[in-house]
Amino acid sequence: ASLLAADLPQLREACRTAHALVVGPGLGPGAEAWLPELLGDRGGVATVVDADALNAFARLGPRALAALEATDLITPHPGEAARLLGWPEGGGRVQSDRPAALAALCALTPAVVLLKGAGTLVGHGGLEAWRNSTGNPGLATAGSGDVLSGLAGALLARGLEAWDAARLAAWLHGRAADLLAERIGEDALISSDLGRALGAAFREHAALVSRRKTSC
Repeated sequence: ASLLAADLPQLREACRTAHALVVGPGLGPGAEAWLPELLGDRGGVATVVDADALNAFARLGPRALAALEATDLITPHPGEAARLLGWPEGGGRVQSDRPAALAALCALTPAVVLLKGAGTLVGHGGLEAWRNSTGNPGLATAGSGDVLSGLAGALLARGLEAWDAARLAAWLHGRAADLLAERIGEDALISSDLGRALGAAFREHAALVSRRKTSC
């Protein structure tokens, strides 16, 4: 069942004890009727905006994106990015010049932008865009983006800034897919596999960070 405006009191109560929010996956239609009110009354809790929440933002227009904060993170795939930008050509235009699409999104919102797709890009304000080096076509499987947004939300809840959470989430998500591709192949990868491979990706990242610190 979809969430409704009548659910706002309960959602507000949940926000009071939350360290981070993830809104969008499985949200259902009609969220534009109540989502701005919830996000405007969340007490500064860092939020990942994805999936149905991004579609709601597209229907609400640019002001909704502008109302987000620098502590927030949006995670559109190319089709969602095109809708947010009002590009009738759709995701094809986004894919034809991904850096330009990222820059256009960053101009609309103070939030960090994670543009999904081959060579995931992360941008924020005047910072130089960051391109992820991990991942493979197996990530096109259904539900993969939900895993990414949940991972980013978990990193925000651990205290990472949105810029760092976005980049680390993208790297871990892609690396988990790469490890799975080595074991079972890209074609066999499903989204539930990603969660089981994240532990190994976290350990590998920790080892990389440790080696960098040792070499300094």
